[in-house]
Amino acid sequence: MKKSKRVRSSFTVNNPNVSIKRYAIREEQKIAKETGGTLQPKSGGIRNMPGDMRLGKNNLVEIKSTKSKQFIISEEILSKIEDEAMFSG
Repeated sequence: MKKSKRVRSSFTVNNPNVSIKRYAIREEQKIAKETGGTLQPKSGGIRNMPGDMRLGKNNLVEIKSTKSKQFIISEEILSKIEDEAMFSG
């Protein structure tokens, strides 16, 4: 099994009164606007519409937000993203 990689997030929640879900939704909207991407309904929660955002026809984007200063991308997360990408073509 490969070792998980640590990634520093530039998108962290510093205000403890802001829920991570609300923050994540705002960040997804901001990133979509900045990149010209299209957000997936329910943030990829619909079976045949994986991922959080699409960039063009062939790019599937998964956006992660955290309250901590780092986010560890596990093999499980990478596998899920890969499976969704393969499923969506």
